[in-house]
Amino acid sequence: MILKWSIYLSKEQNLKSKFRSSKVWKEHRKKVYHKDGGKDYITGHKLLKGYNCHHLDLRPENYKKLEDINHFISLNKQTHETVHFLYRYYEKDPTVLTRLKEVLDNMLEINT
Repeated sequence: MILKWSIYLSKEQNLKSKFRSSKVWKEHRKKVYHKDGGKDYITGHKLLKGYNCHHLDLRPENYKKLEDINHFISLNKQTHETVHFLYRYYEKDPTVLTRLKEVLDNMLEINT
């Protein structure tokens, strides 16, 4: 069963990768880049080569729907990975962000 699931994911990932290679996607990505002023939406830092145009709508059936530019943000690679990592927990328990802020505030206090 696990093997079938991994094959399914691989096929879906291949379809997404093919779409991201299309002219339509590349033009959309540029529009989102300009909308975000060439900056990572979260950190405010300059976008680096290989940045991600992040889909806020994660539903597979909407992956190719590009009509609403506000459903996309520009993120550097590490920011993008962090968003996906945290979202897995956040969707089940939004208070995870409260605890994360508490830890970060504590680290800031200890290190300043």
